[in-house]
Amino acid sequence: MGQCLSDEWHQVVIDALDANGNKEVEFEHQDHLLSLTFSPIVEAGYVNVYGLDITERRRAEQALIQASRLEATATLAGGIA
Repeated sequence: MGQCLSDEWHQVVIDALDANGNKEVEFEHQDHLLSLTFSPIVEAGYVNVYGLDITERRRAEQALIQASRLEATATLAGGIA
């Protein structure tokens, strides 16, 4: 609060204002994966930022992908045998 934005975040805000639409950004911070949605209020010249910790959801997605790969490998191995 009350601090200047880095150039990278400043550009995200500018992009959201220019597009007059939401801009979503994901990034890692201290072992957490965060999703930020920049929602512009163009007529007022500012952007609301909504954040969500998606760490657990992403881990669950990765576990599901890994399980699917293992299942496919087992099916292939069973077919070969």
